[in-house]
Amino acid sequence: MNALVKRSNLGITPLAKDCQSESCKAKPACFNRSVKDKASTVTIKVDKSQKMEEAISIGLNKRATFKYLPFEIKGNFFRLINGNERDHDVAKNLDQDTLEKDVSFNVITPDSSCEYKPSKIWQERFLRCVNQGLQNIFDVLPPDTVLPLKEGRTAYDIFGISKIPPTCMQFVTFIECGSTSFSDTPSFDAEPLEKPELKDNFTTLGLLTDKNPVHCFIHIGDGVCIGKLGIGCICFHTIEDILSFYSKYHEQPLKLAVLKRTPSSLIE
Repeated sequence: MNALVKRSNLGITPLAKDCQSESCKAKPACFNRSVKDKASTVTIKVDKSQKMEEAISIGLNKRATFKYLPFEIKGNFFRLINGNERDHDVAKNLDQDTLEKDVSFNVITPDSSCEYKPSKIWQERFLRCVNQGLQNIFDVLPPDTVLPLKEGRTAYDIFGISKIPPTCMQFVTFIECGSTSFSDTPSFDAEPLEKPELKDNFTTLGLLTDKNPVHCFIHIGDGVCIGKLGIGCICFHTIEDILSFYSKYHEQPLKLAVLKRTPSSLIE
């Protein structure tokens, strides 16, 4: 699924050495790294202005064009992350000793270049998604399982396959809660967002019809997010593009909301 992207096709601009804009400086996760920090950190660079398009599967017999953001690790460019199995190319570029280092995300916008570093447990879980593959982390979902919010339909009815891959919900609950089972049902309180603008970093967001979740993902910073598209790939994208993508398949307008775990839903 994954493939290297040629530098000449992307034309990504050189990184600024530090944060220059006032909005960037105001964010606590944005900082200047020392020489020592650079040696101990693996950085994933995402340029918000460099979008690509691809026809992506979002369910049984459903494919649609989706805009996403390629990313760079050590000068090598990638399009997507394998959402189910080990991604050998990305894992190789993250190094085998990555667990001894920190992983950060360098988000580039026309006005700034900011670095965002999640918690250590967040980093470790993200690396497991890359190194092991999310489907190898989760248990097996029986195909006759009746899915919530799906009008009594089973997993096989929805996906048409006997081994059900993890979805966006499993990606988020693993990263945020440490969930490794389809039977885990962490609950979230939804706080609506009137505009797709968010200052908090590494925040779980959801797209909702009324109170029913359609899709969930994680905001890294500066409007750049990471999420799993259905049973398919993991990718970086903007808030606006993911909202536009899923809105095409729902007659009701989708609402953007911050999803906060309720205390009783904590798994870790």
